[in-house]
Formats: sequence, structure tokens, C-alpha cells
Amino acid sequence: MNQNEIHIASSKLFSFDIQFFNFSYNLIVTNSMLTTLIVCLFLMMMAAIIGLNLSRNSSEVPNKIQAFFELVLGSLGGFITGTMQVSKLPVLIYSISGFFFAFIAISSWVGLLPGVGQLFVDNGLEKVHLFRAPTTDLNVTVALSIIAFGLIQFQGIAALRWGYLAKFINFASPLAFVVGLLELISEMARLLSFSLRLFGNIFAGEVMLMIVLSMSRIPNPYLDFIGIPFPIVIIALELAVALIQAYVFVALFLVFSGLAKEEAH
Repeated sequence: MNQNEIHIASSKLFSFDIQFFNFSYNLIVTNSMLTTLIVCLFLMMMAAIIGLNLSRNSSEVPNKIQAFFELVLGSLGGFITGTMQVSKLPVLIYSISGFFFAFIAISSWVGLLPGVGQLFVDNGLEKVHLFRAPTTDLNVTVALSIIAFGLIQFQGIAALRWGYLAKFINFASPLAFVVGLLELISEMARLLSFSLRLFGNIFAGEVMLMIVLSMSRIPNPYLDFIGIPFPIVIIALELAVALIQAYVFVALFLVFSGLAKEEAH
């Protein structure tokens, strides 16, 4: 395998059989799955460290780290209430939105770390990348989209009960039926929009970074410094793009959540 080669699909690292009574399943572990597990463990570890170091005394002046996270989380809360146009902050949506933002941003930044896309292992058939940024794998972005899509539908049903289905299935008139059908198609298109937008932007950034890195290498050792600024600029751009994509994902999730709670017109 060429070390500069990028595959759209994730690569298999190893597999093992899971047996439970009469049920048997062969679980394939890919490089993006391994990196996703590491990202999740990192997020849980950071949450535990931050939680253990929070000030429990309201009269005590918080340290700089706590003040920073209070500012970030307070801004997130204001963004959620403003986007969904609600006076009371929904705790569940607040937690999920924070997870989406943190997971997407960090999963995208992981692809810029040294060793990701550079370390190889032999899976028995070929040499493959050991680590891969989760958001460059379509399976991961589709999984995130399905979770977001399911939560949006849950909110709509919880708010409108059976009236939520009237948005998509309405036999009051031929026009109402056609409008409902178009709404259903539009709703399903959001699932594709969530996943493909995120995957396309992050994967394109990975490809662009690899192209720039290969083009910036100069054979003459005395001129190596000329190629250095170009990857740095692309890396800085990718750091910003990861934040923007995380923000867009959360913003769309909140907007669609608000729309799901509106009555059918």
C-alpha cells in the first residue's frame, strides 16, 4: 500500500468472534473505530478531571480552568436557548449538543496529530493505517446523523404526539397529501445532509493536507524550510474548519429540533 494513499472506506485492523448462546457475530475493528474509542475515552477522562476539580463552594472564587469552562458552557446554553427560541434551557438537548460539538471537533483535530495517517500495521493482508480521524469515515458521520435524526423525531413526537405524523401523512386533501410527502422527503434528506456535509469537509481537508505536504517537500536539504509554511497554513485552516463543522452540525440539530416541535401548517 502506498503511504500517501487515502481510502474513503476505513481499513480493517483485526476481527474477533462474539458468541452469546446461539448468537454469533464476527466483529471487525477498523482504524477509525480504534481512534473513535480513544477519543471517547479522552472525553470521559477530561470530563472526570474537570468534574473533580470543580469548586463546590458557591462563595469560592473559581480557578481559571473552571472560569473558562463556565464561560464556554454558558455560551453554549445561550446559543441553544436563542436558536430554539425557548426561555428554559432543555437539559437533555444541552448535554447532547455539548457532546456533538466536543466529539466532532476533537475527532477532526485528531487527524492533524503526528502519527495519525503515518503509522502502519499489517492486518494479515496488507499494511494499513493504524489510526484514522473518525470524522473522515462515512460510517461515523452517518452514525452521528442517525443519532441526531432520531432525537429530532423523538422531540417532535414528544411535543405534538400523533399530530407530529400529520406533517407527513395527511389525507385531508390531495394538496395536503402532496405537501406531507414533500415534507417526508425533506426530512429524510436532512439525514444525508448531516452526514455528507461533515464527512465531505473533513475528508477533503485530509486530502488537501496530504497533497500540500507532498508538494511542499523540496529534495534539496538546504531549501527544506521553504516548504514548511504551507502545511502550517493548511493545519491552521483545518483547525478552524473542524470548529466550524462542529458548530454547523449543532446549529442544524437545534434548528431542526425547533422545527420538529411546530404544528403542521
